Amino acid sequence: MDGWWMWATIIVLFALGVRLSAFFSGSEIGFYRISPLRLSIEADSGDRVAQWLLHFVHQPGYFVATTLVGNNVANYITTIAVTLATAAVFGASSGYLEILGTILVTPLIFVFGELIPKNLFYEAPHRLLRQYRPWFILFYWLFLPFSIPLVWLCKLFERFNRQEQNSAKTTLGRKRLVQVLTEGHEEGLLTQVQNELVQGLLHKAPQPVTASMTKAARVLGVHEDLSPAATLDFARQHGCPLVPVRRTKSGSDWYGYVRVADIGLYDRPIRDITIPLLKVDATAGKLEAILAMRSAGLEYAAICKNDTVLGLATEGDLVEEFFISQQTVGR
Repeated sequence: MDGWWMWATIIVLFALGVRLSAFFSGSEIGFYRISPLRLSIEADSGDRVAQWLLHFVHQPGYFVATTLVGNNVANYITTIAVTLATAAVFGASSGYLEILGTILVTPLIFVFGELIPKNLFYEAPHRLLRQYRPWFILFYWLFLPFSIPLVWLCKLFERFNRQEQNSAKTTLGRKRLVQVLTEGHEEGLLTQVQNELVQGLLHKAPQPVTASMTKAARVLGVHEDLSPAATLDFARQHGCPLVPVRRTKSGSDWYGYVRVADIGLYDRPIRDITIPLLKVDATAGKLEAILAMRSAGLEYAAICKNDTVLGLATEGDLVEEFFISQQTVGR
């Protein structure tokens, strides 16, 4: 009878250890795979489970600490089962025999306690985390006295590495934003055009505006003393609604632009209806230039360096660059 109870205890402990290892290992992978965007939408609709999961997304340290403590408990239970089995088989337990027993059961633990559950949680993180939520809540409160010191210790180390941490957050934050946008498109929250616009902003906004300007020597425009009729012919010939204007005695001294619609509305010389160009520093980014033109209510800008006009850029051309396809981003 004693031998029967011994082996029953060994089997129960070993099965419990493997099951706990599978639960905590899978939960950890599922937590990293879960979609915060989807959780936010479900939480806003009043889903209690999504609100609970979103709480851990905002404070991941407690979730990770719980899984770490749980994995250690699972390993400890498995070790006890191996030790008892070694003693039952050989009549005594020693370090060498325990190591041998551990090596023999390691493939079984790896397959059923790590590999299979991690793959399952990887494929269906939402469903499985929801299914096992009551168990995780139970272990969260049981292990809280041990997980709190771990979280505090991590926060203590973060204070000594704040600068590097902020840099990493900036880099990872951009990747995380791209992931959220991709998930939003897959969930039907963003149309293809909206997705391309946001992707374009991420990739094009930091680039200097000089990369999109037309150099001053290559700008197609008119001089300020040209007649309105000739200016209209020029605009019709080149198909441009906005015509850059330069000084009469200079070939590249661009100082303003005229709207073709204004030429037809006002019977006045070109010089009188010319709108001054907005001056944008050559070091400015593309998005910065667009915002400056929007704030000033102007469609054309002169890209300058030390009061020298390097070229011209239009708001329409800059905005067009942000509408890029995913294939273009990949290349």
